[in-house]
Amino acid sequence: MGGHRADERVQLIVPNEVGLHARPAAMLVKVAQSFEADIRIACNGLQGDAKSMMGVLLLGAEQGMTVTVTASGSDASQALRAITGLFARAFGEMEREGTAPQAVWPALEGQPLAMDDKVSG
Repeated sequence: MGGHRADERVQLIVPNEVGLHARPAAMLVKVAQSFEADIRIACNGLQGDAKSMMGVLLLGAEQGMTVTVTASGSDASQALRAITGLFARAFGEMEREGTAPQAVWPALEGQPLAMDDKVSG
């Protein structure tokens, strides 16, 4: 067997007004399930499987909270990029409400998602 691959992680700020409720949680789970990587999500001292709806919802992640997403496996980097994209677009909720998302992409080295920089569109 090959050597152990180090976990990759990113910290993101929950942009949604009502936090990671059912719709964004379902989107996150769907994206996570599309990758082979083992993907975990942690917030507020709790950790869950990002491929499990219950694992994501039980975190109780509210707007403004920092979540840490950790992935390991051959497609871990791609998984983190896809999940980061969901957060950067506020899971599509801001577009539905007619406002531009106020987020920028973080570096995958663990820097938090900045919520104070406007994205022009």
